Amino acid sequence: MKQLPATHKFPPLLSIIFPNWNGAQDTLAYLQSIRKSSYPQKEIEIIMVDNHSRDSSVKYVRKLFPEVKIIELDQNYGPAYARNRGIEQAQGEIIFCSDNDQILATNTLEILANLLQVETNKLQTGANKLQIKTDKPQIGKGIGIVGAKVLTKSEPHRIVSCGYKFNRWLGLESGSKDCQQIKECDWVAGCSMMFGKSLIDEIGIFDENFFFYAEDADFCLRAKKAGFKVVSLPNAIVYHGKNDQSPALLTDEGYLDYYKAKFRLIKKHCNLLQQIISLGLHLTVFSWIRYLTGKKESLLLKFKALTSTLKTNAN
Repeated sequence: MKQLPATHKFPPLLSIIFPNWNGAQDTLAYLQSIRKSSYPQKEIEIIMVDNHSRDSSVKYVRKLFPEVKIIELDQNYGPAYARNRGIEQAQGEIIFCSDNDQILATNTLEILANLLQVETNKLQTGANKLQIKTDKPQIGKGIGIVGAKVLTKSEPHRIVSCGYKFNRWLGLESGSKDCQQIKECDWVAGCSMMFGKSLIDEIGIFDENFFFYAEDADFCLRAKKAGFKVVSLPNAIVYHGKNDQSPALLTDEGYLDYYKAKFRLIKKHCNLLQQIISLGLHLTVFSWIRYLTGKKESLLLKFKALTSTLKTNAN
């Protein structure tokens, strides 16, 4: 089976891509953390895709970080669309997809790139080699995507994500519990996802039918289906602005977007029996659980999300 080509030089050119929407303060702090990265600055390309911000984001980035390439969109099309526009213009051999409301630990980019480029699929730190924890035999095309451990800005010791597992029978994701070891997972958070640009030739770009959620899950699950490993690294750290692992779902719009993405993920990555069972649970048992625990719940919006999903091509 074909493996991702090894680079001819290390470190390779790295393209950092992130969307921005009215996030001037967060964006400037993120760019400052990139400048402090141990990854060689001359090998970093930064692409900000602005989702039609109405604040001073673009102006300040141009003034304070003139090295940043800015792509300005005419409206907010969501993260998947923004990342794809950045990927189309990226010159780097490896891509780091991220969010604007985060801070990188100094060595995060270097750690992720090291593992992505090592053909033996081992992370080498000095003389130490750490084995990847997995429940499956080490076969296939090698590592396709690597991701960092995500902590919160406000509580730096609180873990938001170190990889996710997807239960296809329930249509539910769960965060990995063991965040101390390098391990395979079903997907890594889109705010800290690194992959070789050649992976796009194998699996395609992000699915733009995911407007605000699950585009990272879908991308990683497609990579795994193609035979690549998705790996989470505990010693690569990103501090993110969000405090919760799941979306708040407080508004009708956010609730609808979330379930459109949830149901599309089920439609794309579950077989017919799994779809029937998981969708049925979301419309019955899980709805009752949300209602009884005081969370926002609307069967009308769920059916609207399901109808929209069924009308959309799953490919």
